Amino acid sequence: MRILVGTDFSEQAVQAANAAAALANAWGESLVLAHVYSESGFEDFSPRVLSEMATVAGKNLKAEAKRLRETGVTVVDELMTGAPYECLVEKAKPDFVKLVVVSSQGRSAAGRWLLGSVSERVAEAAQVPTLVVREAKPIEDWTAGERPLRVLIACDLSPASDAALKFVKVLQQVGPCDITVGYVDSPLSERARLGLKGPTSLTANDPEVQRVVERDLNRKVQDILGKTRCKVVIEPNLGRPDYAVAHMAAASKADLVITGTHQWHGTARLWHASFSRDILHTCRTNVLCVPISNANSPAGIHPVSRVLVTTDFSKLGNTAIAQAFSLSRSGGVVHLLHVLPVNDYPNPLIGGQMKKLQPTKKEWTKLKRQVEAKLAELIPSEAAELGIESEIEVVEDREPAQAIVQAAERFGADAICLATHGHTGITSTLMGSVAQAVVNQTKRPVHLIKAE
Repeated sequence: MRILVGTDFSEQAVQAANAAAALANAWGESLVLAHVYSESGFEDFSPRVLSEMATVAGKNLKAEAKRLRETGVTVVDELMTGAPYECLVEKAKPDFVKLVVVSSQGRSAAGRWLLGSVSERVAEAAQVPTLVVREAKPIEDWTAGERPLRVLIACDLSPASDAALKFVKVLQQVGPCDITVGYVDSPLSERARLGLKGPTSLTANDPEVQRVVERDLNRKVQDILGKTRCKVVIEPNLGRPDYAVAHMAAASKADLVITGTHQWHGTARLWHASFSRDILHTCRTNVLCVPISNANSPAGIHPVSRVLVTTDFSKLGNTAIAQAFSLSRSGGVVHLLHVLPVNDYPNPLIGGQMKKLQPTKKEWTKLKRQVEAKLAELIPSEAAELGIESEIEVVEDREPAQAIVQAAERFGADAICLATHGHTGITSTLMGSVAQAVVNQTKRPVHLIKAE
């Protein structure tokens, strides 16, 4: 495996090359130093002048390769012709290159919007991680063993963050890292995800939101990084999340910000917001973009310990409860949920509805306790003997599927278990399906128990 570094012989490119050489020495890898010679914009020049320009570029490349070899790294120089980012991306094949290193050229905002910088385009298109270097010294000091590398991982709960977290293990092969995991959330969006009601702050997380986000984030970090010590920072934010990450990077004095990237291509870049692209523009430190494909490596077995199961108390619905306890394991938790329909206020303009009154708070409490008692009766007697804990929840909602998905988010379910009549085709379209709606709305695994 090799490290590919692109250079245009600028001062920023020298920084990138120095960082790449330090990493190559630390990993014991060789370095491919590439310069892309483009005749674009020089079409009116004579062939002699173009040939002289190519000769000068070749000499500069040889001189830079010689300088890097003096650091002890094995360097292969390569002069290519074409569009810089296209050539670098084509060269950066996963079976040949471990990492691409490029410099940040500091293109103006207007130029970035119209054209995109080489570093941005490489980061969005390369199949391997791309390191955009602004300052090489922190990386050089770290690889020399002089101090830990301060790393900020811009994390959320998506597979893109899995890729970013996994690459930290590669960095830890070089030396110790002081790791901060940064999560930026919108208080309103998080409350909607969890189905929380009532007034709230626009600039701070509710205690329930904070608890759930911390729980889910810590579980993700632990699943991927194991017992690695790291600091988790959660910052509520109503504005652009990249600004919040830049603030975290400054506060933690990060030497490197790591983010995952979905790598939208072509016209898709115009319709999909790119968090990694924004991070490249906003953060004033080194940035490592890890493609989501790096998260698709074979994962270890993740045991199912927290299962949410819902029933409508029908014979079919109740069969899902036994299945839920079968999925769980000793030390696990099964969360039994029942969704009560909303009893709307009567419409005085429609006759015969005046008897349809909302239950009082006392009546609602009594009904809730009755339903909780019915759920408790359905808990298998052997659950306690197997070391499986049980929880019970009753909620009221007009949309049962939405209530189930939100409850699963609050509970942090490893799996959702529910029964389905298995209607398909036009029958499903006419009757609707809570199970189908749950599958469509949740990102968590769903186990469906079909009617016999």
